[in-house]
Amino acid sequence: MNNMNKDMDAETQSKMYQFQVIQQQMQQLDQQKAQIQQRMVEFDVTSTTVDALKEEDKEIIFPLGGGLFVEGTRSSIDRVLVPVGAGVLVRKKVSDAEVFIKQRKDEMMDALEQIDRQIVKMNDTSEMIMKDIQDKSKK
Repeated sequence: MNNMNKDMDAETQSKMYQFQVIQQQMQQLDQQKAQIQQRMVEFDVTSTTVDALKEEDKEIIFPLGGGLFVEGTRSSIDRVLVPVGAGVLVRKKVSDAEVFIKQRKDEMMDALEQIDRQIVKMNDTSEMIMKDIQDKSKK
């Protein structure tokens, strides 16, 4: 009988550990989600700035990063520098930059949806584990 209580305690401890691991993973996913959402806000600002490039002689505030901006007037901007990876920038038409921004935002939306699905699965699993723990404690 005493051995049986020890086994149940070990099983309960194992389930509690699994529950805690899942909770930590869910917190990490929430952090990733917040980072992606922040990047999406940055792309929204970039998109607005790129849209403003189409209008000639319009005052534009250009974000420099780090919360710094510069005011200017568009005169003859028909190309922008677009990152292609490994710190490499390529000169592209403004319309191509708009496509790039949309693709990146779509990729981030897909990533957010994937994270949300993972969080739902992990939440379901953690609820099942907690139910098992509670059921065992009633016995």
